[in-house]
Amino acid sequence: MQSQLLVHGGFGMLSLIPPAREGFLGTPRDVVFVVDRSGSMQGPKMASAARACALLLRTLGPRDRFAALAFDDIVEWMPGGFAQADEGGLERGEKWLRSVFARGGTELDGAMREAFTRIRAQSGSEGRVPVVVLLTDGQVGDESSVLKRLQSELGEARVFTVGIDTAVNDGFLRRLAALGGGTSTFVEPGARLEEALQAVGREIGTPLITDVEIKGELSDAAPARVPDLFAGRASAAFFRFGGGRVTVTGRFADGGKYSEAIEPREAPLAAIDHLWARARIVDLEDEFRAAHSEKIKKEIIALSIKHTVLTRFTAFVVIDPEVVNKGSRRTVVQPVEMPAEWAPQNLVMATGRMIPRGATMMGAPAAPPPPRAMAMAPAGVKKMRFLGGPSRPPPVETATPAQIESVREKLEAFVEAFKSRKLEILEKARMELMKALADALVIATTVPLLQAFLRSAAVEIIAALKAGAAPPFDKHAATLQAALDEARAPLGASMVKAGSFWEASI
Repeated sequence: MQSQLLVHGGFGMLSLIPPAREGFLGTPRDVVFVVDRSGSMQGPKMASAARACALLLRTLGPRDRFAALAFDDIVEWMPGGFAQADEGGLERGEKWLRSVFARGGTELDGAMREAFTRIRAQSGSEGRVPVVVLLTDGQVGDESSVLKRLQSELGEARVFTVGIDTAVNDGFLRRLAALGGGTSTFVEPGARLEEALQAVGREIGTPLITDVEIKGELSDAAPARVPDLFAGRASAAFFRFGGGRVTVTGRFADGGKYSEAIEPREAPLAAIDHLWARARIVDLEDEFRAAHSEKIKKEIIALSIKHTVLTRFTAFVVIDPEVVNKGSRRTVVQPVEMPAEWAPQNLVMATGRMIPRGATMMGAPAAPPPPRAMAMAPAGVKKMRFLGGPSRPPPVETATPAQIESVREKLEAFVEAFKSRKLEILEKARMELMKALADALVIATTVPLLQAFLRSAAVEIIAALKAGAAPPFDKHAATLQAALDEARAPLGASMVKAGSFWEASI
């Protein structure tokens, strides 16, 4: 199959087919998106988080699967469990994200617990890489509990964090990502999320072609940024078309240049302008959620009316001019089915409607709140104050000599296993090194490159060995060297005996 450009009535639809990829296709992923919907995410931050998650969904390949949850003081999952990252699954995920709104507190520990539980339930899926992506402003109360949970329950998963705020808790999010072998990205609400999320999207997914651009006589392209091309998935772009040939350029994963010239083909498809309008309105609605601009709203309404596309500001209304009952008006109470998942015992009947049990009727005075407990001074005491010295800074965490020696020993064994290029030895050494890091939180958070290598590159090498394909040892050798250089400081390279791999790596 080849890419093609269909045009009709001044509009064009470009279907981009990535070139065939031969050999080992890499390891498929199970990705869990954890979206913060707490009260601190109110306004543009919530819209940006939902948009960011939708963009990252599009970086998954058709062999990947995903699940999503939104959390405040409770956790709500997207219905259906893990969904295949095909077009149907992605559309369902994007629709669910648009229904998420901000509320409640920020109980991240419970959300991460459920995410890891869902991943462990999929542990029987052989050869799949588990990934957790957290989108939040980082305003979390009990950071220590979250870090301890990662230390004990992380397993094979990688953790990526996306901080969305003008004053994000970057220290906490960076530590989470370092411990989880992922990366941490920070964006401001309403900013150009596409550019900001490119790096994390390419680490989660494995695109064949990046930096895709379309050149020619065209305007008002939708989506505004053409997504990266992944193996086995076509991408579509719509635009106003002025005629002539269209050139698509990009960059292969190995750095080589990609270019393809596509001739237009007239097609009697009146739906092309409708498809363009729908894609254009999706972009505009994302902008409106962040900015609430009246100009954007008017443009959405104009496109909706002209191209008959349903939006949040418009609706299809059928008006019947025929009057059937010419007498006096009367009120009819029409019974309806109970909404899905509503429990009848939690409702009471009112005049013509149902209200939640315990809720006050409009206009009825609500019961006064209970009096707040007040700290009272004993009789005869005018003032109370704390006596004590100045507050002391928290103690600096350091790794014990036993932890340093254990990680160093397991790292040396892993490097030797990497050199041996034998499956059983490499797989065992990787697991032992990950366990040693899990037992030494202070060291684990200071070696993000090593964490990333163990949970990404090493997994790819082991999967290739199991599949009988050519393992990419040479491709990842430089990455391992960078991880070793990073680990010299926390492991005290100066104390390493002569002749060790540290000297050999210089």
